[in-house]
Amino acid sequence: MSAENKLTLALVSLLKGIVERDQHAQVWQAIIDNRNGVNDYLAVLNLRLYLDDTDGFAFVRQTVNDDEAPAPQLVIRRPLSYRVSLLLVLLRKRLLEHDARSGEPRLIIGADDIVDLMRVYMADSTDETRLNRGIETAINKAVELGLLSKLPKSEGNFEVKRAIKAFIDADFVASYLEKMTRSLAETDA
Repeated sequence: MSAENKLTLALVSLLKGIVERDQHAQVWQAIIDNRNGVNDYLAVLNLRLYLDDTDGFAFVRQTVNDDEAPAPQLVIRRPLSYRVSLLLVLLRKRLLEHDARSGEPRLIIGADDIVDLMRVYMADSTDETRLNRGIETAINKAVELGLLSKLPKSEGNFEVKRAIKAFIDADFVASYLEKMTRSLAETDA
C-alpha cells in the first residue's frame, strides 16, 4: 500500500470514529506511520488526533481556540441523556475497579449486570418493562458511541472499551456518583 493510501486509510478511519489497535491493526499501523501527516491534515479542519498508545485507541477531537473567533465545528457535540451519562459513568467506575484488581486487559460485563448497576441510581418504578427498555436504549447508545461493544459469540455480554477513559476521568466518576447518591437520599427523605 502506498504512503498516500495509508494516509487516506488513517484519516478516513479516524473521521468515522474510534480506531482500536487490537481490532484494526492495519489502520492502527497507518496512523502510527503517518502521525505527522494525520495531524497536519486534521489541523486544517480544526481537529486533532487523540492517540493513547498504552491502551491502544485513537480518535479525533475538536480543537478549541479560546483566543480566536469560533471556527466551524465538524464534530457535533450533543448532550447525552441522563441514562446514557449514568451508564457511561458506571462503566468507567467498573473499569477503574477492574484495572485495580485484575491484570486482564478486557472488561467483559453482562447486560444483567449493567441493569443491576443502573437500577441503584434509577428512581423506583413499578413499570419494570419501561425501565429495562430505557436501560437497553442507553446500552445501544453506548455501543453506537464506540464505548461499549457487543461480543458476537456471547449472548448479552459486552466489552467496555478503553476509549471511555479519554471521555470520563476518575475524578468525574467520583463527583458524579456522589451527586447522584445525594440526590437519591434527598428524594427518599
